Amino acid sequence: MTPSAGPQRKRGRGQRFARFGTERDLASRPPTSAAPVVVVLLCLSTAPANAQDPATSLMPQNKPLFGLLDPTLLADPFAFVALGLLTLTVLLGAGLWWQMRRRHQVEHDLEDQTRQVRTLRETLAAGRDGYFLWLHQAEEAVCSRRLAVLLGLSAGTSSGIGDVVADVADDSRPGLLRAIEHLRKDGVPFTVTVSHGQSGGQIEFKGTRVADPNTGQALADVLWVRDATLDGRAVDRLSTETSRLRHASTRLRATLDALPCPVWVRDGDLSLVACNDAYARAVEAADPGTAVTGGHDLAGGDTGRELRALAARSRAADAPLSERFHLVIEGTRRLMEITEAPFDQPSEDGADRLTVGIARDISVLEDLENRLAGEQANQAVVLEHLSTAIAIFGAATRLTYHNPAFARLWHLESNWLRETQPSYGDLLDELRDRRALPEVPDYPAFKAAEVDRFTSLIAPMEDLVHLPDGKALRRVIAPQPLGGLLLTYEDVTDTLSLERSYNTLTAVQRETLDHLHEAVGVFGTDGRLKLANPAFGTLWGPDAANVETPPQLSEFLDLLRDRFTEETGWRHHRFAVLTPPSQRSPHRGRVTLVDGPVLDYACVPLPDGGVLLSYNDVSDTARVEKALRDRAQSLSAASMLRADFITSLSYELRTPMTTIVGFSEMLCAEYHGNLNAQQFDYAQSIADTARELVSILNDIADLVTIEAGRSALDVDAFDLHDTVTAVVERCRENTRRRAVAIELMCPPDIGWMVGDESRIRQILFHLISGAVKASPTATTVEITVKLTKALGDEETATLTVADHGSETAGRHASTSQDFSGGASLAMLLVRRFAEMHGGTIVVHADPGVGTTVTCHLPTGRAKTVTTHDPARFPAKPTRGETLDQFL
Repeated sequence: MTPSAGPQRKRGRGQRFARFGTERDLASRPPTSAAPVVVVLLCLSTAPANAQDPATSLMPQNKPLFGLLDPTLLADPFAFVALGLLTLTVLLGAGLWWQMRRRHQVEHDLEDQTRQVRTLRETLAAGRDGYFLWLHQAEEAVCSRRLAVLLGLSAGTSSGIGDVVADVADDSRPGLLRAIEHLRKDGVPFTVTVSHGQSGGQIEFKGTRVADPNTGQALADVLWVRDATLDGRAVDRLSTETSRLRHASTRLRATLDALPCPVWVRDGDLSLVACNDAYARAVEAADPGTAVTGGHDLAGGDTGRELRALAARSRAADAPLSERFHLVIEGTRRLMEITEAPFDQPSEDGADRLTVGIARDISVLEDLENRLAGEQANQAVVLEHLSTAIAIFGAATRLTYHNPAFARLWHLESNWLRETQPSYGDLLDELRDRRALPEVPDYPAFKAAEVDRFTSLIAPMEDLVHLPDGKALRRVIAPQPLGGLLLTYEDVTDTLSLERSYNTLTAVQRETLDHLHEAVGVFGTDGRLKLANPAFGTLWGPDAANVETPPQLSEFLDLLRDRFTEETGWRHHRFAVLTPPSQRSPHRGRVTLVDGPVLDYACVPLPDGGVLLSYNDVSDTARVEKALRDRAQSLSAASMLRADFITSLSYELRTPMTTIVGFSEMLCAEYHGNLNAQQFDYAQSIADTARELVSILNDIADLVTIEAGRSALDVDAFDLHDTVTAVVERCRENTRRRAVAIELMCPPDIGWMVGDESRIRQILFHLISGAVKASPTATTVEITVKLTKALGDEETATLTVADHGSETAGRHASTSQDFSGGASLAMLLVRRFAEMHGGTIVVHADPGVGTTVTCHLPTGRAKTVTTHDPARFPAKPTRGETLDQFL
């Protein structure tokens, strides 16, 4: 039914009521007369047959009227009367039937109208507002029950308008009466809220006029009355709520603007409808309003479309969605996490589907993730190369990671572990099938206990696993923060074996220390006594060796103060022992106690920062050593006396030998007369023998000086070629008498060297003299001088003297430390001179061919020899007394 159907229906019914009147009018209306109908019928029946009028000209001629009336019957008066009565009776019956039908219809409409009026009245009475009605046509006033109850009218529905306004506040009653008067007179509507004196509430009066929509005629005036007290409270409450919501909205806006991350809202078309200040700064807009008006997105192009697509997907999924995008924010490229979440906003048409977005700057997180990935990669590389087996099980007890050592330990395929990711229980079953687990009496209980660690283990635990093949594994199980377990297996079989060996060794060493004659004490890094053998306690007393209440190292040394014979010795010993650990070095010494014992002590720093002290009673050894030292001093004094005696003797013998040489040379020169051949030979032999004896005496003096440690080198730089040439020229006379040739191979530009030139001349002279003596007649002595590089880039002068003599024993034996084996005095002196220069003598004898003597002397160009070093080149023989054997 359309909105206008109701009024139209009402108008139709009203028209019917107007046309037929009320039921009362119909009852009072007179019956309808049939006379005019009869007159018409009679006129029609008596009309001439030949009359030509517009009504009958269309009908056929000489036919009865309408084919029913026969003209012959109309000629009979009785028939005409009967026909008239019949017609009148029919017409009266039809009228009565029509009148009854119309009456029944009117009664039905009247009942319907009455029912509607009753329904409308009950509807008005059931409303929450009361009313007072003035009907214009009936000129009656109606008061509703709701109004009587609302205002507490004692007369009920019989109350008048005066009763209605009687309880209105005095200050409001005149205005209300004027408004009612204008409504009744001019139809002016009004709405007035006044205070009700009886209830103290607020009453709203609303006047209006009801008019006919067709004619505009006033039908009634209605005064609507309702209790506005609750509405006022509601208004106050709504005002308060509105103020609270306004403040909350302001706080929310300020909160969003204070956020450092951009926040925005999109409507159903994915257009921007709101944002905060951070968003405006991110898109370089002046303010959020400008950003919304301009529709600025965080990015343009494909990235902008992806951002809007994320919002669309979030709305379609009805769940928050997040993705990461690289965006340029305030001129810097950053990694942002964009989150879009859908929500509904109530509206007049229902609810609008919006999305709220937030962008978090996770550039730092990206850096951390990259660093974490690098660290994990590095750790993975480290774990891959560790010998310790490592396995990580997730919260679902499945294997998530293992290193190659884990697969090697249990002899499992890495690909199988990586692809299947077996659970911890399945892995235990597999290892049990391979007999790789410890033998347990109840395997199901063992397996249940192992798997239960995933939910019961809180702190890391460590235990030892002994496998059937004899291996011992150190297992560490640690719970993971996100669930699961981390297991490490380390093969400690060798470690345990070493530990057993160490314990055995410690026990052996302990027993050894306990049975040592020396007193041994070990002080730890804290300076307290850690270990002491029984001899230590026997020597220093039980207080010093009490390990249960160990003394400090300084306290122990203080206890020794009264035991030492000398205060200086005790202080020296204390200083050496209490040296800081970083400056300690092994130290040995000897002390004498007040009761007579002599102790050799040793202070040895230990690698852990401790110190070991050992004391050995060497009283007997000290007495023997003292006796030997006294004897050595006596022997040394005797040796010095013998050296002085030999030096004095050689000096005394040199004078007569010189005289003999002089007189012999005078005889050979025939200063006092001529000599025959035999006499000349005798004189020559006497001179040669005397000169040789003088040379021997000189050599003995030099050797004794060296043996006594009184000889020193006169070091200086000299030309090597000139020195060698001078020595060769000195030996020319000797070689001439023996008919032996000398071949010198020395470059003139060989250069200089540093050393004692006189001693080097003696070395060459003795080597050449020995070679000439050993050479047969008509042979050649070859002398070679050259420079070579030794170790450390030190330059060495090599002097080589080679002959073709057959007697080599004396020169070969002279390379030893003494005269044993027939060593010659000259060769022994050569060796001593060479050693004083830091050189060596090498004799190579080839029987039947000859002897080659090589002397290696440092030139001193890289390292200058300044003096004879007794520590490096000992002046005394190390075995026996060389001079005693020579004499």
